[in-house]
Amino acid sequence: MSFTKTALSSIAAASLMLLTSASFADTVSGSFDVKVTVNKSCAINPSKAADVQFDTVDTTNNTAQTKQTILTVKCSKGTSYEIGLTPGNTDAANPLNTSGVGFMKRTSAGVTDAADQKIAYKLTKDSGGATAWGSTTGTSGNTVTKTGDSTAQTFTVYASVAGSAWNVEPGSYMDTVTVTVTY
Repeated sequence: MSFTKTALSSIAAASLMLLTSASFADTVSGSFDVKVTVNKSCAINPSKAADVQFDTVDTTNNTAQTKQTILTVKCSKGTSYEIGLTPGNTDAANPLNTSGVGFMKRTSAGVTDAADQKIAYKLTKDSGGATAWGSTTGTSGNTVTKTGDSTAQTFTVYASVAGSAWNVEPGSYMDTVTVTVTY
């Protein structure tokens, strides 16, 4: 009798499996996509680089100075970009300041903006001052071009003042340079 119960149980289990597998014998399939759009982007980190601070001098000083600051730019992988520098102060000879040449103007309170009271400086890509860094684009431009790799990329900006430039009235002089990243 034990054999009969076992055989019947086995037959019942096999029948149940056949019924179960038979009810799922056909299949149909579909699909769905997993999507995202990644936009290209660039950022200057931090948004304000460290200031360029020339050494304090007196008006009898004839020593040229070159100082530097570091720009850090992070752009999406494979994104081509261009860094332009534009000094803020202008004059008739250089109204757009695309050449990387700027003028520090006297900032002391109550001082009028005299034409002869400015200190010229030049922004360059090299410490020797040979390669201007401005905001002129194109094949004969003076910007810096690079391709992003999703990491922070650093660039040294050199600012130089000729020794003869210190012959101005005593006071504080300043200009603001705009950094533009085009991508």
